[in-house]
Amino acid sequence: MENPGYGEEITGEELLRRYEKGERDFRGIQLDKSKSLTRVNLQGADFRNACLYMANFGAADFRNANFSEGCILYSSDFTGADFRGANLQGTEFGDAILNAANFSGADLPNASFDCADAEAANFTGATLEGAILHNTIMPDGSIVSNNSTNEK
Repeated sequence: MENPGYGEEITGEELLRRYEKGERDFRGIQLDKSKSLTRVNLQGADFRNACLYMANFGAADFRNANFSEGCILYSSDFTGADFRGANLQGTEFGDAILNAANFSGADLPNASFDCADAEAANFTGATLEGAILHNTIMPDGSIVSNNSTNEK
């Protein structure tokens, strides 16, 4: 997926190699179609203004990671991923699979959930003020569309 305005295009393997060497700054990266990123540990990584497209992050650990400043998480699978304490302010979850993901204590103000599937996800203590929901499957299985939420 070509995204003008995004920075370096990297593979999932390159992302993991760099993280394992201690790098945490992945601002602006573009990651496309990486299918082998299940159960990875990316705690504290900085993905501000990044685009993660069609990647499989099932059961990945994103605790305290930063996905703010227009991060786009389109058509990716985050089933069972751990986002506790993550900064997801303004993040776009388009067609994302978020089943059973843990967003406890995460900051999600002004995040956008467009056709996302968040069934059985945990949003306990998450900040959702201003979040936009469009055809989003909620933790209870209901489908919600609104302009924004006022939950805190």
